[in-house]
Amino acid sequence: MLDINLLRSETKKIEELLRRKDKSIQLDLILKLDEKRRNLISRVESLRAERNKKGDEYGNIKAQGKEDKNLEKEMKSLREEVLRIEEELRCVQKDFNTKMAFLPNIPWEGAPIGGKEVNKVVKTWGSEPQFDFAPKDHVTLAKDLDIIDFNRAVKMAGSQFIMYKGMGARLEFALWSYFLEKQIKRGYTFILPPHIISRESMFNTGQLPKFEDDVYSTGENEQFLVPTAESVLVNIHSNEILNESDLPIKYTAYTPCYRKEAGGYRAGEKGLYRIHQFNKIECVRYVKEEDSLKENEEMVREAEELVEELGLRYQTTLLGTLDMSYSMVRTFDVEVYMPTLGRFGEVSSASTAGDYQSRRSNTKYKTKNGEKKYVHILNASGLATSRLMISLLENYQRKDGSIIIPKVLRKYMGDRKFIKN
Repeated sequence: MLDINLLRSETKKIEELLRRKDKSIQLDLILKLDEKRRNLISRVESLRAERNKKGDEYGNIKAQGKEDKNLEKEMKSLREEVLRIEEELRCVQKDFNTKMAFLPNIPWEGAPIGGKEVNKVVKTWGSEPQFDFAPKDHVTLAKDLDIIDFNRAVKMAGSQFIMYKGMGARLEFALWSYFLEKQIKRGYTFILPPHIISRESMFNTGQLPKFEDDVYSTGENEQFLVPTAESVLVNIHSNEILNESDLPIKYTAYTPCYRKEAGGYRAGEKGLYRIHQFNKIECVRYVKEEDSLKENEEMVREAEELVEELGLRYQTTLLGTLDMSYSMVRTFDVEVYMPTLGRFGEVSSASTAGDYQSRRSNTKYKTKNGEKKYVHILNASGLATSRLMISLLENYQRKDGSIIIPKVLRKYMGDRKFIKN
């Protein structure tokens, strides 16, 4: 949610920035509603004051055992007028709230303007793997090693679901364990949150109302399966006032993530690349506003270090305004190399939402001088495992069809060095 005071005072600048995310944005419609809303609030408050004054007069008259028919008529007319304007105000306020809720966050002025075509690679690490044999794709490797069962998952749940099996399940579990151990050492508090959350929580994070068609709903109860643990972690301190001395507050959580993943697919996006349920370790920070961009960069570096310790080639990309999330100010993607696709795929998205989410969730902090401000909320995947699994299997495959287990994962897998038949 944006600050209406900012929209009023810097209309042209803010509108230009918002149109970098959504070219259809027209702030004049919202500002006209805002003006009408404020006029109605002023009018109804004035009428209520007049009604109360008349009520006091009428009470004094009644106390003297007298009557005033004209005053009774005036009071009735005032009551009716107050009710009429209150109803008009409810309608205008609802329309205003809806239009404000659909506004995206204001992008960082340094973000490239446009979509994927303007995304800027800011770092590349590692070298492209070299094979002295014809490398297999991850689907073939997983089937040959019997570590992921695609067919039975589809039988049980439908298309775009997968089932890890045996050493595949252990490798997936090893990744969670490794990531969590790293994040806890970095000072994050480990959370195991609910996997079903309320409409309000989804709204606070920014997924609703605009992206309701992209998430799974339970139906009648107005509850949703978490699309990411961010949706939960952002709401831990909703309607609270934190102390500046407690910031930054850092949380990390494991959850499955449930997404409809509607829309088109690029060539080769099969197997684990785009599925309806995948696992992810998510990190969220609550920080002071002046620390927002710096801490965003720290979270990017944390994700990069995880990939480096796994020994995987990656690139870090600053996203263009049309490619980043509607709720975010600035986003970097960390993308690992996938040999059989010959390109990189995102495994972490590290962003700052500024005060966009905290305004929705009403999460503030009190400064040392007693001023109350909205916290800035940041998030980063640390990491998403399904696409990372593609890169691991394909990069660490050997000629005999076995997979080398990265050193940092071996202690979670009984000190095994290979996955093989």
